[in-house]
Amino acid sequence: MLDGFKNLVYYKRRIVHGLNSVLYINRSFRCFRKYALALPFPMLLQIQTQSLCNGQCPICPHPALRGTQEQGIMTQELFEKIVHQAAREPLLSCLCFTLQNEPLLDKRIFQWIKHFKALNQKKTAILTTNGELISEFSFQEIIQSQVDILAISLNAHTERTFNIINKGVEYKKVIENIDLLVSHPVMRSKVVLRFVLTKNNEKEIYDAVSFWNRKGVKTKVVDVSNRAGALENYQDYRAARVRGMILSKMKSWVGGFYENNILKQCYRPFYFMNILFNGQVIFCVNDWRRASIMGDSNQSSLRSIWNSNAMNKIRRLVLEEKYAEIVPCGQCKAAIKR
Repeated sequence: MLDGFKNLVYYKRRIVHGLNSVLYINRSFRCFRKYALALPFPMLLQIQTQSLCNGQCPICPHPALRGTQEQGIMTQELFEKIVHQAAREPLLSCLCFTLQNEPLLDKRIFQWIKHFKALNQKKTAILTTNGELISEFSFQEIIQSQVDILAISLNAHTERTFNIINKGVEYKKVIENIDLLVSHPVMRSKVVLRFVLTKNNEKEIYDAVSFWNRKGVKTKVVDVSNRAGALENYQDYRAARVRGMILSKMKSWVGGFYENNILKQCYRPFYFMNILFNGQVIFCVNDWRRASIMGDSNQSSLRSIWNSNAMNKIRRLVLEEKYAEIVPCGQCKAAIKR
């Protein structure tokens, strides 16, 4: 009964967040059309405290790109600068401690989440992980961090399918970690299991979601993405029933409906901000090749980067639906499908 109540509260929060996202995006679009400026600050900020990942997942560009790019860890000084700005911004709703990486490779991660929450309890702290390294942290450390949502990318219901999609990650260890988390009265309410719908798992996604929901665990299903052209052989992974009956039953969040059925232009440059480990700001989470750097948070404030000439030039092109003129939007399925 208690689990059912907590899940109801969670899904109510998702609906409220979805409505707030809709309002924010509408305001951001209107503001830009009128003043050629976005709202003063994003609603969601994503930071990459370190750039590596322990997985080899074929639905992710990281394995193919990591050897071609600078890798590293964020300095304490830069982190402090970012979170002190973020914590005092009234428009910011969420800080996500994941960006094109596996955040649990950073041993500081829960201490850093704790520091951010200490600055502003009202902001939501989200961490998304493949789940393999959770056991390297104590429950005490995780709980004391006050992380609001701990999302685990499970992506499968069977070990065979898991090994196809989540290559390099140990299935048994992930399941053990999930079982440990959901057995804990505090952590159970924070865990969300994520499933990326692909050709490999589409036949078992419904069973997976049903199984975990019966255990009182929250779930979320999203489409596989071509990551703005960075994911090679994207069509090989795309499920035949994308946006079909199964997905529509499990993705009822008002924000998701708004994004997929009402918006004519891509909302991401008007909503998200993404900071790499070295302080560089990429204009989109899907800019895996770091092709469009908007500024450097070591040298400039987040506000000034958010409404910089570079960002606003992209926003103008988005409103005009000139995606082909934006790197890498011209190859992004999320943009050109609109």
